[in-house]
Amino acid sequence: GLTYTNPGANFFDINVTNPAGITLQALTVALNSPAGTVGTLEVWLNPLSHIGREQQQASWTKISEGTTTAGVNTLSCQEATTVTAGIPSIYLPPGIHGVAVAHVGVNHVFETIVTYPLPPFADTNIEVLNGSTQATAWASVPLANFAFNGVLYQGTLMQFDLTYAVGQAPHACAVCGSVGEGSNRHSA
Repeated sequence: GLTYTNPGANFFDINVTNPAGITLQALTVALNSPAGTVGTLEVWLNPLSHIGREQQQASWTKISEGTTTAGVNTLSCQEATTVTAGIPSIYLPPGIHGVAVAHVGVNHVFETIVTYPLPPFADTNIEVLNGSTQATAWASVPLANFAFNGVLYQGTLMQFDLTYAVGQAPHACAVCGSVGEGSNRHSA
């Protein structure tokens, strides 16, 4: 994985393939900031694909915002500190939905993609399609077609885990807390 040395945003699309839809419950993302850095994670939704809307903040709806503190990162940025953005019970019907994760005050991590678009990452209920990243949320041009260490990359996709339930399923709101010795997994 690579990282910007400043806050920014990561984007991807979710194609909900289950006819019952899904209910978003949590999104765990990697950080790459010095220990003790305080910042905010914002999760945004768009009823369409993120593609071409990375600089159109007004077309997005913020569904979650929370404060986080970066933990001690003793590993490489490929296994950076993770935080969980607790999100409300947001039901997504079948179809494509754009997701944006804006990092305010903390640095984000993303994976590089040599072949773009990628085949979707999928299970029986959803597909995660394509991704992009920005150095400055909503303002800078999304990163595309760049070279790093002699390799040409055509896109990016953030490092994340998505927790969801099939259908419309309420869940309790997350609370802040630590998980495991030395970890910094928080719900925001």
